[in-house]
This record gives sequence, C-alpha cells and structure tokens, in this order.
Amino acid sequence: MIQAFDYNELMAKINDKMDEKMGYSAFPQGSQGEAEEYPFFTYEIINAHMGIGATDNVSGEVFEMLIEYDAHVSDVASSDDDMFAGSTGAATLANNLRKFFTISDISNWAFLNGFPIIDISDVTDTTNIISMQVERSAGFQVRLRIKDTFKDEKEYITQ
Repeated sequence: MIQAFDYNELMAKINDKMDEKMGYSAFPQGSQGEAEEYPFFTYEIINAHMGIGATDNVSGEVFEMLIEYDAHVSDVASSDDDMFAGSTGAATLANNLRKFFTISDISNWAFLNGFPIIDISDVTDTTNIISMQVERSAGFQVRLRIKDTFKDEKEYITQ
C-alpha cells in the first residue's frame, strides 16, 4: 500500500524547532482541550496539496502546501492607553514568528529537512469579531514545497 504524506510529522518538526528557537510552539486551530495561556500560536493547514505541474508519480511527488499561523494575545485593557495594545501585541508576536521563518538558519534547516520555504505573506489582523472582547490575533501564511517520497510496488509487465 502507498503511504500518504504525514502532515502531523511535518508540523511536529516545525513545532519542535519553534520551541527550541522561540520558546513557543503552535497548536492546531480549533483543537479541543484546556484553553492555552496567553500569548500563544495556532496553525491551520489552509491548502494541504497544491500541485505544481508534472511530477514523478512512481517514487515521489512534489507539491506545495499553505499553512496559516496566528498569534493570540489577551485583550483585556486596564486603561484607555492600552486599549489598542491587544492588536499591536498580536501583530508584534506574529511578526516575531514570521521573522523566525525568514532567517537563513531556519530556511536552511527547512530545506535540509525536505520542505523548503517558498513564500511568506505579510502579517495581517485576524481577530475574530466574536472573540475580540477577549483576545486579539494577527497572522500570516507560509508556503512550503514538499517532496512526498513513496514507492509504487505494483508490478508492471515488461518486454
């Protein structure tokens, strides 16, 4: 049987490196369990498979994937002066993580681990209108190129 690409393994590698370099890791968006302590990061795989044209379907496939990262901060303002601190705090934290993906050390590490970083979007406000009284968020998207290696063990007739 052909084994599908393991997205959980990829995200675990990225999370381990984030924790090592930044002291934070990211949780899947909408995951169940106890609420995280602020600040924290979430991720969501927006597009798990974007074809890039011709590829080898016998021993591997090259494709791209898009991941959105969001930084979440508490937005409990104690005075008028820090009324907008939540928005700027989320943007600052998201920008710190964005920079993590842009430094050459991480780009080289990603390339050597088989998922080169192709593109990183700008940081935008991703605050949900329903939760804006409690938290603010900002995020960006990362595009990775993946080489899914597998072996097609089907026997073919040869002459």
